[in-house]
Amino acid sequence: MKKILFLAMMLVASATAVAQEMPDEGMETRLFEAKMDEMVYRLKLTDEQKAKFEPIYRDYDAQMRQTVTPRDRKMDKKRSHDDNVTVEQEAAIIKERLQGQKKAADIRLGVVDKLATVLNAKQLRQFFQVEKKMQEKLRHNPRGHRHGDGDRGDRGGKRGKRGDRMRD
Repeated sequence: MKKILFLAMMLVASATAVAQEMPDEGMETRLFEAKMDEMVYRLKLTDEQKAKFEPIYRDYDAQMRQTVTPRDRKMDKKRSHDDNVTVEQEAAIIKERLQGQKKAADIRLGVVDKLATVLNAKQLRQFFQVEKKMQEKLRHNPRGHRHGDGDRGDRGGKRGKRGDRMRD
């Protein structure tokens, strides 16, 4: 089961990286499907719940993608190495980012009642946790590459006394 989850997350990570570089409607579709599969798996949705959940999640995902563009991410990286940015420019950039965060929060607030018609209390509680974990994974490792920082991700994190992998 861990292998399936790992493969799904790798698909999401690689699809996101490519989607950032080349806007492609087919890629967005595949990325959404990978995220949808992850949600179905993590929330343990029934077929009936999945059918009702998908259009809500599709709308939510489309709205959330509009809050941050690939151009914004590239500008953040470039700006982090630029010491020539004025205080006024930096303040404007920060305000713009905070407006985007406010918009994202408004989108999240708007989807809660819709999700509550489909999910049970536990699933509703887990929804934003799963979404956050997927975003963090993509943010820290957008291309699905392993960095030599000791983070083992979903692969073999636990080891026994002899160094053998332990199953969860």
